[in-house]
Amino acid sequence: MREVDQRLSTEDELFCTRYELDTLSGIVNHNRLERWLPGFCSPHTHIEHEARYNWVKQFVDGKTVLDIACGTGFGTYMLAKQGNASAVTGWDIDEQTIRYASLRHKDPRLHFEVKNAERFDENTLFDVITSFETIEHLNKPEIFLQNIDRSLRSGGRCFISTPISGMSENKQPDNPFHITEWGFRRFQELVRQYLTIDEIYLQLYKM
Repeated sequence: MREVDQRLSTEDELFCTRYELDTLSGIVNHNRLERWLPGFCSPHTHIEHEARYNWVKQFVDGKTVLDIACGTGFGTYMLAKQGNASAVTGWDIDEQTIRYASLRHKDPRLHFEVKNAERFDENTLFDVITSFETIEHLNKPEIFLQNIDRSLRSGGRCFISTPISGMSENKQPDNPFHITEWGFRRFQELVRQYLTIDEIYLQLYKM
């Protein structure tokens, strides 16, 4: 169990504790983990999520960053604290999750907001946009990619990850939280309609 954060009020600490216990309950009772929560998920889940942010943080020094579907904010915090970004904004659709992220991860360069990845109308431009394991959850991934293109500064970078399907396009994936999963080539075709692909990486795991 986490140590009590002395900066939080009793009410806020209780809220965070309830959120953590609800996450743990979902894993124990339903084998379900929707959002990455360090300390309340399997080591494998933590390692695979943390690795993405550890890799991307080398590109954000002095940059303004948007982390779409930031979840509980640990990775967003890594980009500010370890990546030395000048400002990092984290968005997530769930109000309770954003409240948790705001309470657990405090840094003057960090800002969290409730936003819908398919319906944001942000006028701010960002140097770097990250969105890990998000697009497969969306009904309208095309709108999501258009929004990213519109929100990137000229010369900006976007980092997207998604699980790769053995099918070209799977509309009934095993994961109940996923709407669509794409094959390796099909996903590239989708992204290329809206963004220029400079490099492609695969995240592999030891069996």
